[in-house]
Amino acid sequence: MVETYAFQDMTEAVAARFRAGAYPSGDPVWQEHGTVADVIAALLELPPHGAPGAPTTTRRAPSSLWLPSGLR
Repeated sequence: MVETYAFQDMTEAVAARFRAGAYPSGDPVWQEHGTVADVIAALLELPPHGAPGAPTTTRRAPSSLWLPSGLR
């Protein structure tokens, strides 16, 4: 698994977890978009890979999700 985190400013951040073979152009198994504080809080709540409750199914990133250049 590969986890990414990027921010433009305090009000726009994104984090995502990808399967290693799908990174960087594949769809994530988990993603969060929002303020830096919201995204960090979501990352802290995200179960580790392989743990009960950890996401395993890929899902297409919504078109409204900002991803840094090079990730899409």
